[in-house]
Amino acid sequence: MKKGLAVAESATVTSALHEHSLTLDQAAVLLEFEDAADARAHLVEVATTDLTQVEHTAQSLRDNAAEKARLAAVEQEHIDNGFQVLTRGEAYGEGSPWVVLRKLHTADSAQVAVEHIATVPVRGALLA
Repeated sequence: MKKGLAVAESATVTSALHEHSLTLDQAAVLLEFEDAADARAHLVEVATTDLTQVEHTAQSLRDNAAEKARLAAVEQEHIDNGFQVLTRGEAYGEGSPWVVLRKLHTADSAQVAVEHIATVPVRGALLA
């Protein structure tokens, strides 16, 4: 009952339900992705072509969203700690002024660590 009410409250999902002859369970899965048009479209495509893959596809989309959120949090943490977040092209591109930390050594030949560059005014981080 609650599932049906939740679906009915969403104009977007209700429209998809009627337009594509989805089941109530499939429409309920779409509710999770109400604000993600591409994900919703992908789920509708899977629901109308291969019903056996709907839950797998939904879980993949959930996992991708969680990973994207995790990366955004890590990126923000680096920014908050004074790092410029770099793209691969900025970090490794031709003429790049950036140096990979593992290639740097201190005066006593120890490998440079993040702590050694804490006071460097311009620091970059490549997140992969």
